[in-house]
Amino acid sequence: MWTVGALLGLLALSGCNAGGEDQGLLEGSAPEVSTLSQPPEKTEEVLACTCGTTRTTLTASSYGFRCTQAEQNARESLARRALATCPSGYCNVVETLGPCERQPDNRYRGAVHWTFSCCL
Repeated sequence: MWTVGALLGLLALSGCNAGGEDQGLLEGSAPEVSTLSQPPEKTEEVLACTCGTTRTTLTASSYGFRCTQAEQNARESLARRALATCPSGYCNVVETLGPCERQPDNRYRGAVHWTFSCCL
């Protein structure tokens, strides 16, 4: 059964080259895009999700001591917001990474955008 944590972990690995060195997103470089589906988690069995056609876009940014940590924190915020938007679950997520920039306090601020549909 896929859990939100497992899906976020999968996204984290895909977003940072499976644990490789964090390079951040430099100005002028193409954003990274990935796709995932999150089925509802109301029972022990994975329920089928019929994906709706309406698309929703959310953006979150967060801080961390590396870009990957900042982006993961933003993903966790997006997952909570997507579930609030889609109580039955969300699907067909397309993730785009925004810029990740070093801040004056030496932390990084990373942005993540999700476009998704709600399960019907």
